[in-house]
Amino acid sequence: MSKYFKRREFLIVSPTATTSPNFPLKGIAGATGRLDVIARAILVAKTLKTNAYIIVKALLLGPPKPPLLLEVHIPQVNRVYDNEVEVISDIRKAMMGERVNGFYIERISFKHVLSELVDVNKNVYYLHEKGDSFKTIRPSATIAFILGSHVDIPAVYERIIDQYGIKRVSLGNVSYLTSQCIIIVNWLLDVFSKPLFHRIIDV
Repeated sequence: MSKYFKRREFLIVSPTATTSPNFPLKGIAGATGRLDVIARAILVAKTLKTNAYIIVKALLLGPPKPPLLLEVHIPQVNRVYDNEVEVISDIRKAMMGERVNGFYIERISFKHVLSELVDVNKNVYYLHEKGDSFKTIRPSATIAFILGSHVDIPAVYERIIDQYGIKRVSLGNVSYLTSQCIIIVNWLLDVFSKPLFHRIIDV
């Protein structure tokens, strides 16, 4: 395995996702403030064929008591999911304080989340359509990406991201779903881990 991009974090910022476990498992998109977007990202991360250690984080900013951070360490999740509802069921259990392998819940501010992201990872990037080319990322053992959900990250949070000096990078002009971004980014990181790429970007 390449020494680069061995640990990959994805922080999804959802302005609407519920911060309460009191929701039904039917009609989950509307009932949870689009927590299904987060569930789909976790589901996709579970299917990735990579040797990297993947962490999916979601900062939930919806009612009734934001913010709430959901952190999922994919290699620790020993359950095989068939659909998003099963993922959301585990999210709800974690919110209720039940033990779910790989799932962690914490009440933490956006600034604190960013501080930890920057402290733990060598490089942190904000995925944005108007960012620089993705090819400008630098090789490192640890890397993190900040993503929006079904809506863009609010400007007030973007200003905080900018305060941390986090660079914006783009996957192009196409507007992808959050889960699609995770798939594409992981594929690109695997490609960029190849020796030829290192010889090019290390010059």
